[in-house]
Amino acid sequence: MAVPSVLIVEDNAELSSILAEVLVLEGFETETAPDGQRALDALARRRPDVLLLDMHLPKVSGVDVLRQVRASNRLTGMAVIVMTADERLSREIKTQADGVLVKPASIVQLVQMCKDFTHA
Repeated sequence: MAVPSVLIVEDNAELSSILAEVLVLEGFETETAPDGQRALDALARRRPDVLLLDMHLPKVSGVDVLRQVRASNRLTGMAVIVMTADERLSREIKTQADGVLVKPASIVQLVQMCKDFTHA
């Protein structure tokens, strides 16, 4: 069985590193992108099982990344978990994402969501 993969899109390098480390320890393959443009570039190369997406990103916003992901036939069915500190935006984006976590989010909850979406 293939190892489930997660693309972590987070502009806070320390948080991104922690999330990647935890998910690797839980059996996931991870890739990180520090901004929305790098996320779109990574998604053009490969389709991860889960996209973990911050909303406030440099270059291309998380909202725009999410919009492009949802418009892409190739990425249909890929789970998108939004992580944001913006509670108002988390409510607005809820219907477009498969899961929403408000920062500071529980790592345990994040790992469980990733496992639920990948059946890992």
